[in-house]
Amino acid sequence: MNILHGEIIAREAHGSVCLLTVQAGGVQLSASLLAQPAVWQQWECGRAVSLQVPEMDVAIAKDFQGSCSIRNCLPAQITAIESGQILSRILLSLLPQQQAMAAVITTRAVQQMQLQPGDAVQAMIKSSAFCVIAQHDAAEVR
Repeated sequence: MNILHGEIIAREAHGSVCLLTVQAGGVQLSASLLAQPAVWQQWECGRAVSLQVPEMDVAIAKDFQGSCSIRNCLPAQITAIESGQILSRILLSLLPQQQAMAAVITTRAVQQMQLQPGDAVQAMIKSSAFCVIAQHDAAEVR
């Protein structure tokens, strides 16, 4: 599980949909929540939160140019690749803060993209993949 620590800097909501903007490690991240207003109203600007995202929910792009609907495209460098027969675990250092993150993708994708340690890539995370957790308690919303 990847965990990024940050602070809510913006909240946009309509009905049961809430979009949080979180400043974490020098980058802004978007996290979307589906919950009743009574639940998402606790996520106020200035609140410290942790964003959790499973390694399987992190995609990797190399030499990416153009537009993409994925809101969280984080510059990173591959630090190591642990290859299995079917799946590979890609260890990343997020830029600019060099925070560690991991992604699990198919070994076939690693081979087709010719991924190597040292490569510059983007870690891509849909806003709906994050689990938002308040840093001072165990309240959880996804």
